[in-house]
Formats: sequence, C-alpha cells, structure tokens
Amino acid sequence: VFSGFWSAAAAGEMAGSLPFGVFPTMITPFTDDNQIDWRTLDALVEWYIACGCTGLFSVCQSSEMYNLTKEERLLVAKRVKERAAGRVAVVASGTFGGPIAEQAAFVREMGAIVDAVVVLVNQMAAEGEPDAVWKSNVQALMDATGSLNLGLYECPKPYHRLLSPELLKWCAQSGRFTFHKDTCCVRASIEAKIKASQSPKFRFYNANVATTLMSTRLGASGFSGISANFYPQILVWLCANPSHESAHRVQNWLSVAENVVMYKYPKSAKAFLNLFDGFTFSTHCRASDVVLNEEEQTKLQCLMELSTQLCAELGLPVANPAQFLND
Repeated sequence: VFSGFWSAAAAGEMAGSLPFGVFPTMITPFTDDNQIDWRTLDALVEWYIACGCTGLFSVCQSSEMYNLTKEERLLVAKRVKERAAGRVAVVASGTFGGPIAEQAAFVREMGAIVDAVVVLVNQMAAEGEPDAVWKSNVQALMDATGSLNLGLYECPKPYHRLLSPELLKWCAQSGRFTFHKDTCCVRASIEAKIKASQSPKFRFYNANVATTLMSTRLGASGFSGISANFYPQILVWLCANPSHESAHRVQNWLSVAENVVMYKYPKSAKAFLNLFDGFTFSTHCRASDVVLNEEEQTKLQCLMELSTQLCAELGLPVANPAQFLND
C-alpha cells in the first residue's frame, strides 16, 4: 500500500541524499528493571517500516537520549540500522556537549553506523551566545569529521535554540548537511527556512504536526515528529497526498489529536502502543517515569479507536507491531 508513495521523489534523489517522507522520532523501550528492551525495539523498527516510513530518527529526545549512556546510544543506533537493513534511512544524534574535539570524536563513531549524524543545535553554543559562535563551532566540527553526512535538530532541551534562515542556508550550502528537523512551529519562519535552504542534498523535515500540510505544500521533505509513534501511516499519507480533497480534514484531525499525543510523552506513546492486541511491554521511562491516570488512559483508547476509523476512511491498513515480535 505504501511502497509507491515516494517512488517519484525517490527517483529524483541524488546519491547521498535522504528520502522524502516520514522519519519517526523513535522511542526507546525499557524493561521494568531499566534495561533496553531489544526485542520490542526490533519489532518497532519493523512496524515503522510496515507503516510506510522512509527513515528513522534513532537516539533523539523521544528516545530519551540524555538518559542513555554513550555506549547505549551507539548500541541503539547500531541495532536500528542493522534491523532496517537498508530498507529505510537511519539517522541518530551525535553531539552531547563538551569540547568540540570530543563531540567530533563521538560523531565519527556514530558516523560509522548511521546514514547521517545529527548535530543538536543547542550543543554548538551556550544559551545567549551569538550565532557567530555557533557557526564557528559547527565549522570546527565539520573540519574534524571528514566527509560524514550530518544533520540538524533544533532540540528543545536543555534549551531551545532555533536557526535563522541565513544560518540554515549556510548549513545547506556547505554540502555536509542532509537532514534538518525543524521545531520552530511558526508558519512564516518555516516558509522562510524552506526557501533559504534549497540545496540538492539538504532535506527539511517538519516536527510540528499542526503545520505539516502547509510545510509539505511549500516543499518540505516530510515529517519527523512524535505522533509518528502513534499512527505513522496517517502522516505518511498526508505527506504523500497534500493535494488530496481529504488532506485538510486529515490535517485538522492530526492537529487536535496532538493534544492527547503530547501529554506526558513519551509515556503516552508507550501506553498507546500497548493498546495493540498482543503487544505488551513496559511503559517505563528513564527521563520521567510519570503515571497515567484512568482518564488519561481512556483518552488514549479513544485516540486508538478514532485513528483506526480514520485509517479505514482513507483506505489505510493498520499494522499491529505484535506481528513483528520474535520469540
């Protein structure tokens, strides 16, 4: 059902570029004793692919990356990349603070695993430091990482640093950046950044679900956000069908549904996935192990029913991740 969605775009892609489409910000499943649940992670990779995603953003904020050890970050990225087995692109974060030389060393390690190593925008300059400092540090990072493909992520934590259209243009024209996850959530800024960053290898993925249809129509490469952990097939459909007569209705549905998605996330995503028949795993989170009350669980159940109904209306299959569990 999904295999042909991006064929036209894929046919025009140049070597080294990433595909158009949906890059879920992958969650990391943990066991109740706080270990990574590899069996469930494997099943999730298969599920995202079955739902039509063309890429995976592993080791991101949704993955609770700040609560993973250095070794775990590499192991998670490696497991995802190996499981994907070339069927979709895989990117992962590679900058976690400290001297640029140390960050570059880890980027090189991660670069041996994934298709692009994502630079956390807020790790290239301290809060309050000017763009000139940021640009200088990024240049130093590029100089120390050879020809590795890099990405950008305007991660909200530990502080939210947004790139100007001018800086994004500089990154795009460097030829080193192939991925950008944008989190500005402002229509005018999104439009300006898309226009400024036009470059053959550069891909602009919007993280803000409420502006996904708008950004897709303006030329964005796709979506990379948290709701792709709930119903990725709907986001795949929207990005592939921005001119469809139902596109506006689907966009409205996604915008409203996000209020349930984002509440106590990523706990909400893990609880939602547990609603699939036979797909049971711990909802434990390292970042903040909050508890969902009965009302919050009910809202997630309603979201499951409504998303299933919408998929039926659009003619989309609903894959159950339990079918990909290996005993």
